Amino acid sequence: MTSKEREVFLSEFQLVVRNVDLANIQLDDPAITALLKVKGVYFCTVRVADSDYKLYAGRTESLPRRLADYKRGFQEHSPNDFKLRFFQPFFLARFPSAEFSLFFHATHDFKTKETEVVRSYKPLINERQAAKPEARSAVKQAYENYYVKIFEEKLSAR
Repeated sequence: MTSKEREVFLSEFQLVVRNVDLANIQLDDPAITALLKVKGVYFCTVRVADSDYKLYAGRTESLPRRLADYKRGFQEHSPNDFKLRFFQPFFLARFPSAEFSLFFHATHDFKTKETEVVRSYKPLINERQAAKPEARSAVKQAYENYYVKIFEEKLSAR
């Protein structure tokens, strides 16, 4: 993040938790519980040495409930949620001193604001990349294996 970008970002977003661990986040933290019924956009950044990186932006009607989703880990019905939580240990293995922070911008028009934030800040995880054929094949095979197992279980129960 450039210094100008950071200045604009900090004028829009309030810091909620510094050095957050999504897998073990304390949902009873007063900074988080204060946002229980607040609609808005949350934004994760990561700091490595003296550089800040834009990681992920998402929208929510309740930050504590949304963070609880990340705390649960992988969910078959929503595999995209796992990418942010998976990214944190992946990144920390490569940059052990990295510090993840969670920010929030309250707004009733959170859907529009999320789109605006993603377009203007281009967070790393929000950017959609075209998967290479090998990656697409691996995902396809994983889904096939998953659904074959479910179908087999359902058929054997009858």
